[in-house]
Amino acid sequence: MMSTPRVGSARKWRFIVAAIIVAGLAFQFWRSDPRALDALRLPAPGLLAAALVMGAASYLLLLDAWRYLRGLRESRRDVGGVWFASLFARYAPGAVWQGAIRVGSAHFAGESKRVVLERYVAEQALACFSATTVSLALIVLAHVPTEPWLVGTLAFVATAACAATVIGSRLGAALHWPLSAVLSVFGAHASMGLGFVALVSSLTATISAPDAAAYVVMFFVAAIAGLLALFVPAGLGVREAVLASMLTPGFGAAPAIAIAIAARVWLLACEGLAFALWWIATRRARNRAA
Repeated sequence: MMSTPRVGSARKWRFIVAAIIVAGLAFQFWRSDPRALDALRLPAPGLLAAALVMGAASYLLLLDAWRYLRGLRESRRDVGGVWFASLFARYAPGAVWQGAIRVGSAHFAGESKRVVLERYVAEQALACFSATTVSLALIVLAHVPTEPWLVGTLAFVATAACAATVIGSRLGAALHWPLSAVLSVFGAHASMGLGFVALVSSLTATISAPDAAAYVVMFFVAAIAGLLALFVPAGLGVREAVLASMLTPGFGAAPAIAIAIAARVWLLACEGLAFALWWIATRRARNRAA
């Protein structure tokens, strides 16, 4: 009987931590010189639309990756409902609901809860591996200035994710990555990275190729930090704080915070757009079948 209040308190505590981080960002933004925001502009409609399209496409590709990881020859219509529900559940306090929805759906579908949980872990490990690998490749190929400790951290996360998958698979766990899933996740991250570049460009000005590569690295470093920050829901606040701190040298504190917050709003809009596209396509398919 005592476990329920403790679990509820832990969930509230995680939400409070996220609120404190967001409040800190808001305070830093408030105490900044308002004139610094002159570096930003109203979003350019064309670039903003491109950012939304590429962001939504990235989530549909991540949905495909989950289909391939399950290995059951399912369509997007079959797995999209649960996948999108778990995606939005990340924002609920507790940092466990995304996996809980996957396991709960497996229970009601008569599937192995252990296997679904292992595939969920494989999905998260693949996301970390892809984001870190893309970042490292851009750092090397585009000569993005990066602190050695950050390069080492990215390499460690990529190695740990890959090693966990290889070792777990050999031990009999459902942690293997089909090539189709790997390609889908890498494609999703490429689309998402380009979408973020389009978003930043819509708020600032034309971006050079080296700057674009640097912004993609910053975006993925912040995303990985948010993914690994299990103490807050959906990395709320952590992602924004890391991204803002990395953007500050180039833009200043206030514009960097504004861009980081705009990135979160953009991601939410992309999730909603991807879900809307999936829902419309699913409804049309059902109507045709009827």
